[in-house]
Amino acid sequence: MLRIQNKITQKEAIQWTGKNEKELYNFLGKMLTIYGGRVQIETLEGTMEANKGDWIIKGLKGEFYPCKPNIFEQSYDVLCEEKGCNEPAQKFSIEEGTEEYLCFKHATESGFCWGCGSFCGGMESFDFAEAHGNVRGYCEHCSDEIKMDCGEYDDEEVQ
Repeated sequence: MLRIQNKITQKEAIQWTGKNEKELYNFLGKMLTIYGGRVQIETLEGTMEANKGDWIIKGLKGEFYPCKPNIFEQSYDVLCEEKGCNEPAQKFSIEEGTEEYLCFKHATESGFCWGCGSFCGGMESFDFAEAHGNVRGYCEHCSDEIKMDCGEYDDEEVQ
């Protein structure tokens, strides 16, 4: 008996949210039909159905197939959406109704604070620059808390 594993390959996928018909059509072209909240996809094995929450994956040869969310999570790592980045990513809600998959580096560059979980980019009091004394990846407030916890300065300096 041989032990085997899948070859490392990159594929494209989209999750059916029930509200992203236009994105599905752009991704699949004419290979789908949407009715009653369900998506019918033309696959190599015939017509298959995807329900809300299912992922639709484009295979190595351009074929499409649905995948249940639990199987998707067990089988795939989502990669950062920044062009040219192949790092594993996690989902962030940047603005109301807008989600992006970003790696640590690109989430930090976009202004995500790993302490409070907020996107603070664009705020004057927010600066990730280590040169300004902040801890990389943390807003000014969280950076100050980390420094206090580490004993770098006392409460009086922060105020």
